[in-house]
Amino acid sequence: MNLALDVAHVAANFGQFRALNDISLSLEAGETLALVGANGAGKSTFLKILCGLVDSWQGTVNINGTPLKPGSPRQSSELGLALVPEGRLLFESLTVRENLMIGQTARSGPWSLEAIERLFPVLKERRNARPRELSGGQQQMVAIGRALASNPQILLFDEISLGLSPAVVREVYDALKAVRKEGVTLVIVDQDISRVCNVSENVACFFKGTVTHYGPAAGMTAAALHEAYFGGRT
Repeated sequence: MNLALDVAHVAANFGQFRALNDISLSLEAGETLALVGANGAGKSTFLKILCGLVDSWQGTVNINGTPLKPGSPRQSSELGLALVPEGRLLFESLTVRENLMIGQTARSGPWSLEAIERLFPVLKERRNARPRELSGGQQQMVAIGRALASNPQILLFDEISLGLSPAVVREVYDALKAVRKEGVTLVIVDQDISRVCNVSENVACFFKGTVTHYGPAAGMTAAALHEAYFGGRT
């Protein structure tokens, strides 16, 4: 088994608040994991740990067999992780093209700027526009393109469809098919559980900082989801 991500007994506190408790899961290279749960369940904290944005946590995280150090975003990037953050967090003073260029690293791979513009043709049309001149969907495409520009091995999405129209959500998910074909490992946080499970091999449900369900996405029934969302382990 070629594990891209191996997480064991991860826990994290924010002051006296226990944000994550005993999180364990693993992903094979090229796998897609749906990460679901109510607001405040710990999903974003988990992604931030993987990206090196949390200075202190317990447990182990191995990325392609290499232990991840807490609070080391540079190491996370060098190991091939990239994040499409909630809220997009684009650079408002830069053009679309410049925002994409910010994501580039020395790592080689299929995702040149031209390839990203083929994936999202509107980014070529609007390459000289500033983020404030774009629709929310176009901004999300820039955020995804910026992450792809680093040619990641593991790509994380925090609330991939938040605030997007149904048509744009379909376009974004269609683009993920091309990303998956390149063998990228995906972790997708989305409130649209049916849609995200349809593109995933496995699903993990977080509830108050713990994993209450972890298994095949295809077997996620409404009853199992209801139990997991309210804290029952399935």
